[in-house]
Amino acid sequence: MEEPVSGIVARDFHTAADGEVYRADIKTPSGIIVEVQHSAITDQERLAREVFYGNLVWVIDGRGFRQNFDIYRRLPAPTSDVAQDIVWVKAKRHMPGANAGLFFRLSDSPSRASAASKASVRSGLIHSIREIEAALKQSYVGHHQFDWVRPRRAWLEATCPIVTKNAGERYRPGKRAMQKFKIWKTIDAVVAGIYEDDRGHVEHLLLGLYDDAGLLNYIGRCRSPGTEKEIRAELKSVMGGEGFSGHKPQPVIGGRARSMSWCR
Repeated sequence: MEEPVSGIVARDFHTAADGEVYRADIKTPSGIIVEVQHSAITDQERLAREVFYGNLVWVIDGRGFRQNFDIYRRLPAPTSDVAQDIVWVKAKRHMPGANAGLFFRLSDSPSRASAASKASVRSGLIHSIREIEAALKQSYVGHHQFDWVRPRRAWLEATCPIVTKNAGERYRPGKRAMQKFKIWKTIDAVVAGIYEDDRGHVEHLLLGLYDDAGLLNYIGRCRSPGTEKEIRAELKSVMGGEGFSGHKPQPVIGGRARSMSWCR
C-alpha cells in the first residue's frame, strides 16, 4: 500500500466572487490544481475552471480516443530562436513526407515575414528538419508534432496543460507511460489589465477575448514584453477602465495575492 504524499489535498473547495463553488480534485503544496476528468465537459465549463484556477493541469481519461493520437518528430522549443523563423507543415496520418518534419521559413520572403502571421503561411520553399538537427538537439525540451484524428474540441481548445491516461493506470516515475500536451496557438487578444508585483511593477499582462454576447472574458496572462518604462508608457492612455466584463482573473496565483489594474 502506497503512503499518501505529504501536503496533497483532495477535494479542495473554492468559492468564486460570483458565488460559484468549485471543487478541485487535487491541490498540491505548491498550489497547482489537478482536475481529473472522465466524463465529457463543455467548452464553457472547461474555460470557467481554467480562468478560476489559473495554475491548472487536466488529467483526462484517454481510452475513448487513444487510437486517434499519432506522435511524430521532435520539435525545437516554441520559444527558441530557431523556432521563430519556422512554419511547420502540419503532420497528418498517412502523410509520411510531412510527418518526417517539413517546414517553411519566414526569412525566405522578408516582405511576407513583416506583413503576415505564421498562421497565414501556406506555401513557399519547403525545408527539411535535417537542416536544423544541431539546433533541434540543443533546444528540444519535449515538444513533438502530433495529429489528433477527430479531436475532442473541448480539449483541443484548452488553455492549460493536458495529460492523457488510461483509467486505472498508475504513475510510473521515469517512464513515458502517459502523454502530456501543451497546445501552442497564436491569437490576437485584448490587453484588459495588469498584474503588479510586490514592488508595484508590471508582472503580467491580462489577456481577454470577446464572446458572441460581446463580453470580454479573461483567457490567460503573459509576461511583460518590454521594460517597465515602455509598458507603462504604452498603457498610460488606456488605464483606469472596467477591464473584463465576463470571466475575470483571480487575485491570487500560487498562494500569493496580486494587485490588479484594469484597462478600458
